[in-house]
Amino acid sequence: MILLLRQQLRHEHNPISSGVSGPPRISFTWRHWSHWTGPYKNRTPTGELIELFGAAFVNLNTDSKIQTVEIYYDPGAMIRRLMGTSKL
Repeated sequence: MILLLRQQLRHEHNPISSGVSGPPRISFTWRHWSHWTGPYKNRTPTGELIELFGAAFVNLNTDSKIQTVEIYYDPGAMIRRLMGTSKL
C-alpha cells in the first residue's frame, strides 16, 4: 500500500519515509523540505535546507478509497530555524 501511495504522489522527491502498517488503516512517516528563499519576520533568507517531519494515518474503505486522513507534525524545529534560535 505504501508503494501505491508513492506511485500516486508522482513526485521526483517522494516525501514518504517509511510505512508502518497496512490496510485498512495505513500509517507512515513523512518528510517535507525546501530551501529557505524568502524573508520570515524581517529575517533574511539563507538558502539553507529547512525540513519538517511528521506521521500520517489513513483509513480506507472496502474499495481502498481514502475515508479519513490524520496528519501529525511539530513545526517547532522549523520555526526555531527560521527565527535563528536553533541550528539543529
